[in-house]
Amino acid sequence: MIHRDIKPVNIFLDANMSVKIGDFGLATLELFSKADNEQVDPSVINNISGQTKDIGTGLYIAPEVVNNSAYSKKTYDSRCDVYSVGVVLFEMFYRPLPLGMERLEILQHLRNGQIFPDDFGENLSKIAKERLKKLISWMTNLNPEDRPKIRDLLEHELVPFFESEESDFQKKHKENLRNRNTKLYQHILSGFFSLEMPSAADYLYDNVIIQDPDFLEVRRQEAISQIAEELKVVFHLHGFYELNNHIFTPAHLTHNSQTKSRPFAVLEQAGFVVPFAVLEQAGFVVSACPDLRTNFARYCARNAVEYMKRFSIGKILSAADCPGTHPTERVECAADIVAPLSASSKVAAEMIFMIVELQKNLRILSGLKQTIRLGHSRLLESICANHGCSDSTTMRQIRDCLHSMTTGISKKRSAEDKAYCLGIAAEISQSTAMAIVKMIEPADTFEELKSRMQKLLKHKSKEVSDPAKIAIDEIYQLLTELSVLVPDKVSVEFDPGLAYRPNMFSDGLLYLSQVAIPMKGVMKKTFVFGGGRYDSFLFCERHMKDAIVSPLAAYGLNISIESLLGIQQALELPPPSVCRALIYALSPAAEKEAVEFVKELRQSGISSSIYHGFASAADALLAYCKATAIPYLLTISSDHKVVFYEDINLTKSSKRATYGDYAQSKMSKEDALKVIANTENQSPMVNAPPIHESVASVEPTRLSLPPSMASFGNISVTFAMVDKPTHNGKKRMESQVRAVLQEVVQNFNSKTKLEVFVCDLQPELLLQIIGAVNRRFNDEELIAAFLPLMAGRQKRELESLKDHLLPLFSGNNSTMNPIILWSRPVDSYYKVIM
Repeated sequence: MIHRDIKPVNIFLDANMSVKIGDFGLATLELFSKADNEQVDPSVINNISGQTKDIGTGLYIAPEVVNNSAYSKKTYDSRCDVYSVGVVLFEMFYRPLPLGMERLEILQHLRNGQIFPDDFGENLSKIAKERLKKLISWMTNLNPEDRPKIRDLLEHELVPFFESEESDFQKKHKENLRNRNTKLYQHILSGFFSLEMPSAADYLYDNVIIQDPDFLEVRRQEAISQIAEELKVVFHLHGFYELNNHIFTPAHLTHNSQTKSRPFAVLEQAGFVVPFAVLEQAGFVVSACPDLRTNFARYCARNAVEYMKRFSIGKILSAADCPGTHPTERVECAADIVAPLSASSKVAAEMIFMIVELQKNLRILSGLKQTIRLGHSRLLESICANHGCSDSTTMRQIRDCLHSMTTGISKKRSAEDKAYCLGIAAEISQSTAMAIVKMIEPADTFEELKSRMQKLLKHKSKEVSDPAKIAIDEIYQLLTELSVLVPDKVSVEFDPGLAYRPNMFSDGLLYLSQVAIPMKGVMKKTFVFGGGRYDSFLFCERHMKDAIVSPLAAYGLNISIESLLGIQQALELPPPSVCRALIYALSPAAEKEAVEFVKELRQSGISSSIYHGFASAADALLAYCKATAIPYLLTISSDHKVVFYEDINLTKSSKRATYGDYAQSKMSKEDALKVIANTENQSPMVNAPPIHESVASVEPTRLSLPPSMASFGNISVTFAMVDKPTHNGKKRMESQVRAVLQEVVQNFNSKTKLEVFVCDLQPELLLQIIGAVNRRFNDEELIAAFLPLMAGRQKRELESLKDHLLPLFSGNNSTMNPIILWSRPVDSYYKVIM
């Protein structure tokens, strides 16, 4: 159809500000209505005659529609409307023109010579003005054959894609995507996979994660490997099987309705992980599991698992903050027990027992004060219902907010601060939020918790009382079972407001373990272990075709390996070392000697390697050793001479540094072998288990004390107190020291004597001492280190400890035995001076 009279007065806006064209009195059907005239040869159209001329409005009419014009012999088509729209477009972007000669003159200049006034587009940028002029000039071209067709306009870059057209396109595109069996769908899909990645995007995709000039990632992964080995030993001892499940699952499982519309930062705080989703070649969207438990739940559902104890250590992928870059990686460990519902309390107790065992057997956590927090999802549900917050949306918001306050290294929050955050997050009044905060204050004992919840237990509404009764009963049953498994006293805090990954753990008992670590002189608690019960999550993974099983209780435990690495860094623990000695041949003639020397080291059980690269100076080799935590470097010359470098910070040697942080000396190959062997045997810390131990699988003897390890006979306890304890008090404290240091002793060589000094100092002062005292100090340096500390509190106690330590730092004492400072008996806190 050709309108033939498009002008401003015939263009209308409806209530939705959509453009409508009116007055079709002069409209006519375009020639070749049965075919697309734009596909017809123009020479054929030009031979057609009989079209009405001189019809339309003078200033907007196209030249080919006017009689006696240079183009009047041409047959017109829809391009005459394009001309009229071009004139209207000019008026839309130009200042309003009054009726009269000025308007007539400006439009005639545009029509006849495409001349634009000087002030046209003065409110536009230079680029936008030039693009607009180019578009109007194209549309008002006098020759209709050089004028664009409507299809050309819509597809050209000069014309933006209108929202309504985009909406129509999206609708058609969605229809094509629904019909997976059509050729058009396959064409769209193949188009995605045929796209080439630009070279810049290819470079930037993984540029951030592979940047590692100082080999920090090498040391990090070695530390992870060491932690993983320690975890496996404990899990195998307790009958857990290692089961690593598949990586990808359908995207709807990891990106459900709860997470789709929520911002990235909110999801992270609430325990949700934005999944890393990919389009696979069949056209389905799958995503990497945001944890190590979602895939295990599907495994249990498909295989009708009724009882299983398993653990898994692996990487978790989540969507990167910056699109088009490699997904974010983090390493986690997950342990799970699935058992019949009747064994629920026993399974829960075993999970708490696992937390205690892991705390004892992980080297990084040894000696740190641990607090286990117990909570129950039903208890929080009862508290919220008591304050009128029982709807699912508000409960979810409250759990998400409490989870963000629970995990991570956090400062102590005031009740007002908690109430403010809770009120904002859950959209409830500050008075209600404050009332909830007061109800969820932690309790030190179960009796205190129960007495504080009496109001809920006796509430008239079953919506409030029933969940509280269930929670209290299950906590009581857990404590009963736990008393059998853990005879020693465990520091437990009862937290009614505990929430941990509420999207998964929402069916009962919750547990979370935190350890206190020194950070910038202040003890801060950081999350290490956490988990709870997830029956509902497991049930939701069941399919109608899965075999029916009896009701199950599922408990999970998450271990944040990233947190363990952070603790290792905060405590400045020595990095794990795989290779103990690096050998470098200074000339080709010395390469054979280097190979023979490495063989001798390996036969002695000392891990070693030859450096095959080129090094112009020793500094380059030492930089490599420093980056990869190799304590010994040996360069061999053609005359069989060995230059020996020892990193005294790693070996804890009493030698003096003569070359940077290294003790440098020249010796023969045989002497170098003896020095390394003697130093390794006398090293106080056992860096890695022997090869035969690391190969062993599930053997309880892996946690037994080998003959080469230290025993209780290596411990010497000295009471550096102002007021000497009684005989019975000494015996009691010695037993306490030996019990707590049971696992620590195993990390030392059998020839190493441990000097334990029990004092009256608070843990904060011990940390200051550790920061000020070096084991290689002499007696004068020790006194100088204590002087600033004695200017403050507990002066007498510090004086007593200093006097007892002085003999070990005198010039006559060269044993360099490790020293363990033990705080007040009530704290059971200690630090080691190596």
